Amino acid sequence: MSFVAKTWLAGADGCKEGWVVVLRESRSGEMLTRVVTDIEEVLRWNEPPAVLCIDVPIGLLEQAVRGGRVCDRAARGLLGQPRARSVFSPPARAALAARNYTEALRLNRASAAGAPGISRQCYGILPKIKEVDSLMTPSLQERVLEVHPEL
Repeated sequence: MSFVAKTWLAGADGCKEGWVVVLRESRSGEMLTRVVTDIEEVLRWNEPPAVLCIDVPIGLLEQAVRGGRVCDRAARGLLGQPRARSVFSPPARAALAARNYTEALRLNRASAAGAPGISRQCYGILPKIKEVDSLMTPSLQERVLEVHPEL
């Protein structure tokens, strides 16, 4: 009998305990669910997923712009109203250093002339955005992707 390596596909979303990760084996359809404390753990598994889709912004702008990144605007356009409101604009990278909401607003607005603040929803997941942003490398960008489950 020959050994066939498993090819896992995964989706991750932040939760109180860290991240909930749902995995699907691409050939058999086998499904697993795991809760991990940090997303880096998933990348260190013996059989890491071939693709890891994460429900947080990846690829932050250095300067905040109204309406967010091109991909945020495109996602809102695809969703239409009222669902478009579920796609918020991510912070500028500088806002990741904030210790509280007031500081996050200030840092985001200071990133460019006329830059917007950030929503409370965005601030609520700032630690998750910061965690993923700190891990990203050009090679990881090939298999770690941002997703909007609404789409």
